[in-house]
Amino acid sequence: MKVVYVGDCGVDDYDGKLYPGGCGLNVSYYVNLSGLKIDLISCIGNDKYGKIPLGAAKKNKLNISYIHCLNGDTPRQSIKVLPNGEKKFIVYNPGVLSDFKLNQKDRKFILSHNILITIYYSQINHIFQEVTGMNFSGTKIIDFMDGKDFRKDINFIKKYINWWDIGFFGLSFEDKIFIKDLILLAKDKKKKIVITLGSGGSLAIWNNKIFRQKPKSFAVVDTTGCGDAYLAGFLSSWQGNKKIDQAMDLGQILAQRCAMHLGSIEA
Repeated sequence: MKVVYVGDCGVDDYDGKLYPGGCGLNVSYYVNLSGLKIDLISCIGNDKYGKIPLGAAKKNKLNISYIHCLNGDTPRQSIKVLPNGEKKFIVYNPGVLSDFKLNQKDRKFILSHNILITIYYSQINHIFQEVTGMNFSGTKIIDFMDGKDFRKDINFIKKYINWWDIGFFGLSFEDKIFIKDLILLAKDKKKKIVITLGSGGSLAIWNNKIFRQKPKSFAVVDTTGCGDAYLAGFLSSWQGNKKIDQAMDLGQILAQRCAMHLGSIEA
């Protein structure tokens, strides 16, 4: 089973302390940790910060052949960690991601995989449009994150309904209306949806059934990357045995592991 993630990698800036990050790198790290092969298609800048995510990828034996080094700034996310461990994103500079385009070699490489993962947020909409415009025959996964960049409008999800097979969302219990809309959409269109709810656990709408996972109490240092770790754990388990409860368990285990240290990966 070959998995490819098309998305971001870069640097997370905690008031001057720099860590490797970006959803693409985070998911790849935790998928690789789970023993599943994954490739990452992304880009970094040729500035001094590019070596941070690239070094982490090398150290963790990820394939770096499709992490393009472009002229410009490495993507950089400023983060503040609140007293309860919750992350707060401050300023995001997409850097070279703003101009990144898939080349013919990238596209051919993507088509050699069985599972394709991509992500949506406004700064990389152009990459998202490229990926969702591809005729990929395998399983297609979109991380819609917290939905804020499309105002949690269910019509945005519906716009791409014929492309994706599994949708991931990072929400909270305050999003009751949006969650209800997602449940109805999953049942109506026979789609698979996974929703993480932070300290509220998670739920999955799978083959018209709703699976719920209760939260576990543990000491939280930093929640940055927890959703990425959950996605990686869920996918790694599910593709192996197709048991949703076990997939949710591994997702939670990796999310907890992620939350126990500063930074999204143990670089």
